[in-house]
Amino acid sequence: MDVRAMLILAEEMPGDPGVLDYGALVAAQARHAATVIGDDVYPSLAGKAAALLHSLLRVEALSERNRPFAWLVALRFLALNGGALPKVDPATAVEVLEGVRRGDVGVARLASWLAEQVR
Repeated sequence: MDVRAMLILAEEMPGDPGVLDYGALVAAQARHAATVIGDDVYPSLAGKAAALLHSLLRVEALSERNRPFAWLVALRFLALNGGALPKVDPATAVEVLEGVRRGDVGVARLASWLAEQVR
């Protein structure tokens, strides 16, 4: 998921929240696509989605609505790469996302949760 695609998603959100930190978007893009010595840092689809989602939740890029934006970006990333979250309980999703924002849920735990959900 590149920065341009994330900006398009932000523009499509109600009220078109403004970008406060373009660096947060660049960092999220770099993190989920990172490689070290030729190997993906996050080799699984769920791991890449988790790194992207985690970055956008922990370092807010928009002036408002960062949680729905981060979730939307992750869903779009999964869909573009053959994954989908068909039956995610909204209350559970909110709980997990809030855990990430508080710092209680890290990338590995988020990736594990996403892997259980992705079809």
